Amino acid sequence: MALTQKQQEQAMEHLDLHFKDNRRCYVCGKNQWVIHPQLYELMKLPIGGADPERSLIPLLVIECADCGHTVSFNAKKAGLLSKTTFGE
Repeated sequence: MALTQKQQEQAMEHLDLHFKDNRRCYVCGKNQWVIHPQLYELMKLPIGGADPERSLIPLLVIECADCGHTVSFNAKKAGLLSKTTFGE
C-alpha cells in the first residue's frame, strides 16, 4: 500500500515523537534515514498448518541510506491506518 502525502507527514510526526534520542543507525552510525513510500506486512508463521485468520502486522519501514539497515514500526500504532483496516 503506497503512502499518501498525508500519511508520509503522519509517519514523520510519529518518528519525531518516538525515534528521537539517538537516531543514529545501530549498524553504521550514520543518521541518514529514508522512509519507504509504502507499507509492508509481517505475517504470523503458520506452524502446524494454515492460519485461517491470516494474522498480519502492518509495518512502516525506515532504512539507513548508507548501509541499508531497516527498522520497522507498527503502522496502525503510528496512525497510518484506521483500526478497521487490519481488524482488532
